[in-house]
Amino acid sequence: MSFPYGGYTGRLLRVNLTTAEMAMEDLDPDVCRNFIGGPGIAARILFHEVPPFVDSFDPRNRLIIATGPLTGTGVEGAVTASVVTVSTLSNGAVATNMNGTLALKMKECGYDAVILQGTSLRWVYLHIDEQGQARLLDANDLLGMDTLQTEEVLRTRHGDRALRRRDATVSVACIGPAGENMVRFAGLYGCQGHSASKGGSGAVLGSKRVKAIVIGPPQQGGSVAQISYPERMEELLKSWRFNQRRKGMGAHTSLHGWFGLTHQNQTLGIPPIKNLTSTDFETWYANYTEDAIRSLFDETPDQCPTCDFNHCNQWRFKEGRHKGQIAEEPEYDTVAAFGPNLGINDPQETVYLAGVADRLGLEYSELTFSIGLLMECYEMGLISDGDLDGEPLHWGDIDGVERLMKKIAHRRGCGDRFAGGAWRTAQEIGGQALDLAVVNKKGHTPQVHDNRTSQLFHFGEIVSEVGHYQSLAFLKLPGRNVAGLQAASGLGMPQDLRRRSMFQAAPDILPAYMFITQLHDLLGTCVGHSSGQTIEELAHMLDAVTGMGTSPKETLRCSQRYINLLRVFNISRGLDAATDDTTAKLKMASGRQPYPDKPFGRYFPMWKRRYYFNMGWDGKGVPRIQTLRRLGLAYALDRLPKSQRRPRRVKPQ
Repeated sequence: MSFPYGGYTGRLLRVNLTTAEMAMEDLDPDVCRNFIGGPGIAARILFHEVPPFVDSFDPRNRLIIATGPLTGTGVEGAVTASVVTVSTLSNGAVATNMNGTLALKMKECGYDAVILQGTSLRWVYLHIDEQGQARLLDANDLLGMDTLQTEEVLRTRHGDRALRRRDATVSVACIGPAGENMVRFAGLYGCQGHSASKGGSGAVLGSKRVKAIVIGPPQQGGSVAQISYPERMEELLKSWRFNQRRKGMGAHTSLHGWFGLTHQNQTLGIPPIKNLTSTDFETWYANYTEDAIRSLFDETPDQCPTCDFNHCNQWRFKEGRHKGQIAEEPEYDTVAAFGPNLGINDPQETVYLAGVADRLGLEYSELTFSIGLLMECYEMGLISDGDLDGEPLHWGDIDGVERLMKKIAHRRGCGDRFAGGAWRTAQEIGGQALDLAVVNKKGHTPQVHDNRTSQLFHFGEIVSEVGHYQSLAFLKLPGRNVAGLQAASGLGMPQDLRRRSMFQAAPDILPAYMFITQLHDLLGTCVGHSSGQTIEELAHMLDAVTGMGTSPKETLRCSQRYINLLRVFNISRGLDAATDDTTAKLKMASGRQPYPDKPFGRYFPMWKRRYYFNMGWDGKGVPRIQTLRRLGLAYALDRLPKSQRRPRRVKPQ
């Protein structure tokens, strides 16, 4: 029987690494109606198959790679593959994304999701061919290779000789030395620079002894995904293409790329300086303007399939000690991570170090805030040369940063001690380091921002259920964000947001921002393309592709259902109101515009209480029974703390 909805293949691939058995399974249509796709499908699998006592390195943990229903339909930017597993940093859920070719090739080879479970007895890589047949192949010859070397070898081995990313016939997602050595912030890398790296996805693959996932080449010809209403979709695509370049994040990134956000973020006071010990970004900014950096490189366009934005280009160093080397065009976050946050003001070295981290397979936000913490502690005398294998570590020490990255990735010397991420590094040092760390109490670092100046975004990261940012809410005046107001209206939230300051409105507007941000992931779209679409346009596009007939309000409910399911999963694993918190440094005032004298810690307790209320959770952050039942999540009640499973009895009058 064919799958009842367009946009899906209707098949899942389950890989038992312990027994080397493969099984094709049918995708439940009801799961698609309730969770749409991508991380929603994967989160439901994780919830039902991974008990609370199973940690990230346990063979019973799952790593699920899933696509959204818009992937393979011709929608620009619908190339997102979501990776969901138990985080090695928090022991809660993590959902992280990789753009590029992985999702498209997975669809072309016949699967909506791949589930990895168990642990292989030897190092292997998974290959899925054009017929959808899967094999586990020996990977011993790949051990020790970095991510780019691994991808090049495997693409060539399986017949792909395309020079450009968008022309590739084989997609490779792999781990580097950091993943092999189970560094807790190792990521999954592929497509010549893309990654799904938050929360230690690469470390989970390393624990399962999987070096890579290789998909393709697909069959020639043949449709990737059936579309329920093609003519209606073509009409919708016209407005989609118009909006993606003129509204939302695409209005900027289509011209300047993600790297071009450096200037915008500088005006908002976001770039972090020396682990948040300074606010003087102007000293660095002269070297980090878009024109100044681009002039140092020869640029070759190399975007993802279906994307023609000016980003993800290949750069070649024109001069200096790296002359002739190839690098991936950085995003703002990687510029900030390997530039001002570590006291480095040479943009060529910043781009070079970002490339080293990618090759080693190290996630950049945990890496920069871990090294930044070590630099600050060294400067303050909290650690000594002896803690760093006899080698000093100062701000701006380019060679020292590269040397320490390699030690961490290979767990050599002091690198083994600091391979657990920023929070574990702070605990390892102890004392004052616990207050100096730039990290949330769940164990994840934030995006590479000085979040004291983007407090709404900061709050969204603290209460996140997905292991990193959960909302793209930056604005000082949230009432200006039309999509956020639409979401608030659709979910019955307060409507007087335009008349209130951010400090008054933040906990009321955040759920709306959060649900629409997560909706892009469920659909399988890059937020650079889809953030310019209204909620109605996203819902209508979903309906044109799938034929589900879901209204805009119900489409948003799918996002709400997804977040609540993850909340119950995380609550059952000990992540609760106590871990919805951050360190002392991030609760201070920044001394920098736009909020130089407004310490986040002053507002945070009130924000958290109101956020819980707006989410339909109790004062301890536990979803209320009626909330779960309203969302169709009654089956999740058994995971709640016993005291929360039954409503209080009301005395008869």
